[in-house]
Amino acid sequence: MTYDLKDVSLPKLGTTGLRVVVALAESPIVGPLLVEKLKKDGGLAGFDQRTPDEVPTMYPHL
Repeated sequence: MTYDLKDVSLPKLGTTGLRVVVALAESPIVGPLLVEKLKKDGGLAGFDQRTPDEVPTMYPHL
């Protein structure tokens, strides 16, 4: 698997802003919508549907 690095454009938050976003993300009504929006904006929209090319390595090769 090759890496295609891209810049991520997501909001930068301080302590209070981050706490507000976490509270919203954990709420059952707003949470799923907010998480999907952040995943889409960050370029991770289809990431959870992808399958790896090979079996994940659980231990380092020695």
